[in-house]
Amino acid sequence: MKQAKPIISLLLACFMGTLSGFAQNPAVQYEQDILIREYQLLNKLVPKNSLTIRPYTGRKAGDSLSTDSVFTYFDPKKLKQDFMPDELFAFPLRIESQFNSKRPFGWGNGSFIQARGAQLRFSTGLLYRSSAFEAAIIPEYILADNAPYKITSSFGDTNKANYHKGFFGNSYARFNAGPITLGFSNENIWWGPGQFGALILSNNAPGFGHLHLSTRRPIRNPVMDIEFQFIAAGLDQDSAHNAEIAFLRSAPYTRQWRYMNGFAIVVQPKPIPGLYLGLTRAMQFYRWQLSEMPDKISFLQKYLPAVTAFFGPLNPQTVDNNFNDGRDQQASVFFRFVMPKEHFEVYFEYGYNDYKDNLRDLTIDAQHSAAYLAGIKKMIPLPKKNNYIGVSLEAIQLAQSPDFITRNAGNWYLHSTMTQGFTHMNQILGVGSGLGNNIQTLQVERVSGTNRVGLRLQRIQNDPRRLVGSVNTAFLGPINWNDVVSGLFAQWRFGKLAVKGECFYVGSTNYGWQEGLPMHNIFGSLNFLYNW
Repeated sequence: MKQAKPIISLLLACFMGTLSGFAQNPAVQYEQDILIREYQLLNKLVPKNSLTIRPYTGRKAGDSLSTDSVFTYFDPKKLKQDFMPDELFAFPLRIESQFNSKRPFGWGNGSFIQARGAQLRFSTGLLYRSSAFEAAIIPEYILADNAPYKITSSFGDTNKANYHKGFFGNSYARFNAGPITLGFSNENIWWGPGQFGALILSNNAPGFGHLHLSTRRPIRNPVMDIEFQFIAAGLDQDSAHNAEIAFLRSAPYTRQWRYMNGFAIVVQPKPIPGLYLGLTRAMQFYRWQLSEMPDKISFLQKYLPAVTAFFGPLNPQTVDNNFNDGRDQQASVFFRFVMPKEHFEVYFEYGYNDYKDNLRDLTIDAQHSAAYLAGIKKMIPLPKKNNYIGVSLEAIQLAQSPDFITRNAGNWYLHSTMTQGFTHMNQILGVGSGLGNNIQTLQVERVSGTNRVGLRLQRIQNDPRRLVGSVNTAFLGPINWNDVVSGLFAQWRFGKLAVKGECFYVGSTNYGWQEGLPMHNIFGSLNFLYNW
């Protein structure tokens, strides 16, 4: 790895010369996801799919969509092309890079780590499909400088240099029967309507191994269409690099992996076309808790607690308090309303990071442990055919409610006994910008087919409820660490080659909650995708 550092730096130096005038926030979705969403808004796809459970696992766009189609990105006309039985396809070659000049920054980027300096990621793979079975092998490999950066008394930790690691990527194997699919997967899961983040699950962390039972297309009946996904997963940590959790500080992690069970259910009421209503829930606990559960606990209560908890609490006579207190859970409800004729959508997600004690608690202190995400997107047609101006607005609120001084709920993704928090491989599974952060995003872009260029502006409030120093600081006024992010992005196709570039200026005040300390950082990335 000592030889890798100058190679990475040289490549990034070459890349950065091309990056000026290119930018976007760290990739939050694959290009296919963005394209499919826009096609739905432009009324080029019938909005039968909510697009709130990703990846899309269907075979054709007529009744569902396929993110992993090698045709989707390069030829949108082939969105409606089905795969023929017993065929083998090669996934495109991806070479992705990102660079931070002064400090760790960026999220929604999968297996890329929180680090200063240069990073490179390589991935490709094969896909086999038949009428009832499909499997994909898509490994990826990461190289990172992981250079030292400025730390403060409240933020940061000494980096471990020259990180490199291989991952299974978005590999999977599944069996299909009508609208249902069952299988094992290492894919990133995204639940919810957000464009730039998701409260429960997103692609911020590397993919994790999980069993799943999912819909490939909506299950239709006279009253509503139904989509769902149920998962049982294993979550782990990585001692080789810093964590996004606990503000990049090392934590006394146990080496026990965690079991996570969760589900997402989405319905589309027939009387209101384009309206999608969703419910998500995830629950995790340590491996030792699985082995030490009382014998009276049923199989469903043991392995599907996110589901069984809806039918009443576990019997306190059969479950000890250590088990009850040790479980960590998040839940959310959301809606997405798509108006294809107006090329417009609006969405909202509201979630809780903990149980409500009772109905009185819910009504009197509804904000306690709550978070929300809200946004809109509008595609404005231009005189030139297939050219549009896209405008997106999104706000994410993770900071605690004002009553946190008297009733501290803890930040989202943290837990009192589960030191890893809601993470996998040290990265938050939901919104990865940081614990307790608020984010406001404005994006304006010109879209021409698969090509686009645009501007993105963001304001990030880093845990504004954080108490720095004595408790009295809460009353005197906390030290506010704010980031203002601005930059450009571009994405172009050249035959079988697609190029995506991005560049941001990140200006910080009171960096690391250190009063009066500014920080200036340049974030950039350059990604290549080549279709074999």
